[in-house]
Amino acid sequence: LLTQFVEYIRSRKTVPLEALALEFGMRTAEVIDRIRALEAGGRLTGVMDERGK
Repeated sequence: LLTQFVEYIRSRKTVPLEALALEFGMRTAEVIDRIRALEAGGRLTGVMDERGK
């Protein structure tokens, strides 16, 4: 599931967090936490705006 999550983001380049949450059956806050953890671990790089989007 984690690999699918990362590939979903990478394949689309720009992903609204709400759409990502819906796709994976998560809350938006959980998506933000997961993305931050993936960035901290070096598995994902990118930018979220000041609202976490």
